[in-house]
Amino acid sequence: MCRSRTTAQQGVADLHALLTAAKEPGPYVLVGHSWGGLIARLFASTYPDEVSGLVLVDPASEFLKISLTPEQWATYIKATKKLIESKGLEAPDHARTLDLLRRSPRIPTIPVVVLTSDKRFDFGAGGPETWRRGEPLMIVSQSFSTRKHVSDTNSGHAIQMEQPGLVIESIKGVVEAARKSARGGDFAGLVDIGDGHKMYLKCGGTGSPSVVLVGGLRASADDWSISDKSKPTVFTEVEKFTRVCACDRPGTPVGEKPSRSDPSAADDSEGCSCRFARSAEHRW
Repeated sequence: MCRSRTTAQQGVADLHALLTAAKEPGPYVLVGHSWGGLIARLFASTYPDEVSGLVLVDPASEFLKISLTPEQWATYIKATKKLIESKGLEAPDHARTLDLLRRSPRIPTIPVVVLTSDKRFDFGAGGPETWRRGEPLMIVSQSFSTRKHVSDTNSGHAIQMEQPGLVIESIKGVVEAARKSARGGDFAGLVDIGDGHKMYLKCGGTGSPSVVLVGGLRASADDWSISDKSKPTVFTEVEKFTRVCACDRPGTPVGEKPSRSDPSAADDSEGCSCRFARSAEHRW
């Protein structure tokens, strides 16, 4: 059987197909080690709405080639080719991967932690002496706008095996930051749902899944924050344990005030509701 060299982009396609087929819902925090770090970065730039954070564990980078001499680079490429000859394992196609990586969209502003090795190891370029600590540092300085870099790892390349606690704590930190970023902060205002229509939306709380309070005719978002006498209100209580949102129905006045949501045309009420559903799904 003929086996070809694989790009990180093919790894992205495989991973996305796998998660989709398995019906594992996003957004994801991707944790990528070595070549998997390239796959994680490219996944985030290819599917930005599906990734909320990255943990890169001594990742490969587009700067590897320039950190080596031509002889060392040739030795490294020769070593990776041997992987094809052994049990059908993947062998990276660096040239195509790096070309596509340079043309890929910039990763959005998400929490990122980069862990890099501080012990020499032989990665196939001619012995441990070819290891360059400065090479992974270029990833941190040039690739992300928001990141944390941990270089004092007391570890070689396999940090997840040698120092698993560092990886676990990094994952925890990114997950917490992603939750705050994605779900944190109250929101109340008009949302453009397309075709010149706007609807009023109010959201609060953090967590998943999001609870969406859907009122009846002439209902406003404020209806879920009203109760008899001293009883707790639905909106206030739900936002204590998860994300919750409510909206004004089209054209609904709020007390003595005019509607905050645009009026719905008589022949387009269903269409407006559908457009709102799509906008809300994208936001939450």
